[in-house]
Amino acid sequence: MFIQYNEYDIESFFKSKGKSIFNNDLDGNILYSREEKNFKLNMYIYTYLSEVNIFLNYQTLDIFFFPMQEVISIDKKDNKLFIKSKKNTCIIDFTKIFSIEIK
Repeated sequence: MFIQYNEYDIESFFKSKGKSIFNNDLDGNILYSREEKNFKLNMYIYTYLSEVNIFLNYQTLDIFFFPMQEVISIDKKDNKLFIKSKKNTCIIDFTKIFSIEIK
């Protein structure tokens, strides 16, 4: 099993290219980062394990961590990123008000 996503949509959302977590570009383990107004969002994708870890920091403080297992897909729509698993959906919004919602 693996996570379905469009690499270019995720790069567009994060405004940067992903980086290999373990310095192996072919292993499917990718880190995406984005910084806005002292907030830093990191999303670690473990494609073949179907896992995503989301970290949010404000300045130097860790303020949010959400691990997701059994992730099915990651989709971008407008300024929102939808990370869907078999159990829940995480919606990350980078508009005027930054938000993370778990459904």
